[in-house]
Amino acid sequence: MIRQFLDENLPLKRISVNFSIQEIRDENFCKDVIDVISRHDIPYEKIAIEITESRNERDFDMVKDKIEELKTYGIKFYLDDFGTGYSNFERIMELPFDIIKFDRSMVIESGKNKASEYMVDTFASMFRKLQYKVLYEGIEDDNDEKRCISMSAQYLQGFKYSKPIEIENLRGFLTDDNKSA
Repeated sequence: MIRQFLDENLPLKRISVNFSIQEIRDENFCKDVIDVISRHDIPYEKIAIEITESRNERDFDMVKDKIEELKTYGIKFYLDDFGTGYSNFERIMELPFDIIKFDRSMVIESGKNKASEYMVDTFASMFRKLQYKVLYEGIEDDNDEKRCISMSAQYLQGFKYSKPIEIENLRGFLTDDNKSA
C-alpha cells in the first residue's frame, strides 16, 4: 500500500516503523529490512526505524552496529519514548539517532509547573545543540502544542492531529484538504 500511495503522489514524508529489541537481535534483521524496502521500491530516506532504549548493556554494540549499517542506506532512526526509562546519556550519545522522541509523560510533566517545564526544555535544548531533532509525542491540545513548540520541538505528534488510522483509511486522511496541518 505504501508503494501505491507513493505512485499516487500522496504526501508521505516518512514511514515510521517500531521494532522491539527482540526483533533487532535477529541476525538477519538488517538484511530483512533492506529486502522488504527494496522489494517494494520504497526510497530508503522515506523510512524511519523507532527503537526504545534497551536497558540491557549487551544489546548496545549490536544495536549500534545495526543502526550504522542501515543508516548507510539513508534510513533514519528515532530513539522512542525518551523519558520513560533510566536513560544513560553516554550511551544515547554514542548511538547515531536522528530524532529523540520525548514521551507523552514528559509533555504532561512539563505542563505541571515551571520547574518541570524548565527541565524538559533543557533536555530538548541539549539534544538540539547536539544536532538531534526533537519530537514530542502525545500532543492533545493547543496548550501542549504551544508549550512544546516553545521547548525546542521540531516535530509534534498526537491526537490533536490524528488518532491512529488503519492503513486502509490512510488514503482518505492524506487527501483530506480540510485537516489541520
